[in-house]
Amino acid sequence: MSYPQYDPSWPPSPGTPEPVSAAAYGPVAQPVGYPPPPGYGYAPGYAAYPASRPTNGLAIASLVCSLVGLFFCPVLVSVIGAILGHIGRGQVRDRGESGDGLALSGIIIGWVGVGLWVIGIAVYFLFIAAMLATVPASTDYPTTYPS
Repeated sequence: MSYPQYDPSWPPSPGTPEPVSAAAYGPVAQPVGYPPPPGYGYAPGYAAYPASRPTNGLAIASLVCSLVGLFFCPVLVSVIGAILGHIGRGQVRDRGESGDGLALSGIIIGWVGVGLWVIGIAVYFLFIAAMLATVPASTDYPTTYPS
């Protein structure tokens, strides 16, 4: 290994760049114990953290359908969302995917949406029945109009 020769012009005058040559210093030595032993740190070429599991598509679709079903096409879309949630939970268990919470949320929101709309329709018909019950049953009204 050769060392650079002494340069009497050192330090350089201000404004002049200093030439640097990597060959003048020789090869760079690796630290002791490089690469690290298995199980210590990260091996070269590997990610720093494990890849996440994929999320089940039916679980996402279940939650979206159930939320949309609360406001638009309520009964049909909410039922579809709840059914997709049941299927999605089964796939999550079978395939080891993530998304069980999304599927469960889709099931709950879907069936709650269906229940709210059924209650709303029942209240509507009860209101109509109450209104019809207040109409007098007598026929005191003239059947012909005076001309």
